Amino acid sequence: MTLLSDVVRTSTQVSGTPGRLAKLRELAACLGRLEPEEIRVAIPYLSGEIRQGAEVGEAMMSLRTFMFENVYLAVSAKSEHPRRAVPSPRVRAHRSR
Repeated sequence: MTLLSDVVRTSTQVSGTPGRLAKLRELAACLGRLEPEEIRVAIPYLSGEIRQGAEVGEAMMSLRTFMFENVYLAVSAKSEHPRRAVPSPRVRAHRSR
């Protein structure tokens, strides 16, 4: 069994390795140590794309909503950053299309 920390370490090493062949050697060595069922989990880490489940996506949306409603639209934020009453020329040009 390979530890996730080994896969993460390999990913970090590969990102700091300048040569394509050296990167391939490190990736091949890491993949060679994995059990067949571990490869499906390791590939996203090694390619820089970490998978997220539905729970993580929902939590991120909840956090985003909270931040938007309680930080960006908060009374204190509005008083610190007053909005322009007149749209910028760029916005007016876009609206007239």
